[in-house]
Amino acid sequence: MKICVLSQSLYTLGGIQRVLATLFNKMIDNEEIEITVMMPLLPNESNIFGLSDKVNIINTIDYENKNISTIFFRTLRKINQKTMIFSKLGCDNLLKKFVLLPGLEQKYLNIIGDKYDVVIGVGSWYSLLLSYIAPKINAITVGWMHSTYESYFNNNKALSCGFSEVFKYSSQNLDEFLVLTNSDKEVFDKKLNQNSKVLYNPVDDTFFSGGRKFNGKHKLLFVGRLTIQHKGLDYLISIIKEVSKVYPDVELTIVGDGPDRTTLEKIVHDNGLEKNVCFQGQSSNVKKYYDDANIVLVPSRWEGFGVVLIEAMACGTPVIAFENKGPNEIISNNIDGILIKQYDVEEFSNKIITLLDDSERWERMSEQAYKKACNFSAKRTVDRFIDYITHNKEE
Repeated sequence: MKICVLSQSLYTLGGIQRVLATLFNKMIDNEEIEITVMMPLLPNESNIFGLSDKVNIINTIDYENKNISTIFFRTLRKINQKTMIFSKLGCDNLLKKFVLLPGLEQKYLNIIGDKYDVVIGVGSWYSLLLSYIAPKINAITVGWMHSTYESYFNNNKALSCGFSEVFKYSSQNLDEFLVLTNSDKEVFDKKLNQNSKVLYNPVDDTFFSGGRKFNGKHKLLFVGRLTIQHKGLDYLISIIKEVSKVYPDVELTIVGDGPDRTTLEKIVHDNGLEKNVCFQGQSSNVKKYYDDANIVLVPSRWEGFGVVLIEAMACGTPVIAFENKGPNEIISNNIDGILIKQYDVEEFSNKIITLLDDSERWERMSEQAYKKACNFSAKRTVDRFIDYITHNKEE
């Protein structure tokens, strides 16, 4: 089976990149599967998440035309972002050009041709691109959403391009439509008139190490991109400040990097928490941090699935998270993790303290967390994906 994937760069930092590297590395073990990824790759980018060299890469960095036509449509797009005039007039063909600038479809079509059995568009933009060329290629076409409907379509940039309207009618060209959770399925199916299937994010086999014994330490961990609004990092610092009043020796390790790191470091300084908070930056071996932590914290304002939750649970490390689509579907509250009502900082802090105070409960939760994570192994995700494709092929 020859599979072509249209995606953003898999050599940059992010949850999608880590998930796809895990999935493709597992799939490529099957000698009957060949994977090609078409992605924009900059000269200074490196293979952070260890994507197998068996995966073929086609660099699309120069696919966007830098001509007068592109400049023209970008100008119209900026006008629409401020006035919404073209959206109000229902100019669907024009809106399409705001999203897919001229020439892109044909360039991708020329490369894909009839070479592949399956073509996958990762995320909303690449799924939209695929939906326009789908009728012209002889392959099973799959749109694969890696976040919530709201994060893709309910933002100013998407709204000003009429993205949801354009996507709704064009996505009908796709053979399969995959989403991360059952709650996502409900929303996408209703908003886009889809009949989507749920494909959970996989966790690399190396994370699975079983339940653990409590070590008596007060070590907390956050793993993720440092974006304050999305990841709720303002809440995170407030939570640590409260916990430090009970446990002055509490340690929060922050693994990851991002545009808000400097701002976050200043917030830590302003709250006098330099001795409690340690910034580790990006790591290629995040498992060692899960293994060393007592609790992983997920204070995100929104979370499509949250592969960090499953990685932590696979290591036997309990997770405390704000209620969200992803965490709600993964965690059985007070059994294999803890869910907190959005955005109750006091309750979040109290739950950390009470769990650290109760070693027997911590160990029970650690064991149950590991068992739950086994449902999200890379092998299970690959098997489910192949079943979807095989079923479609038979039809």
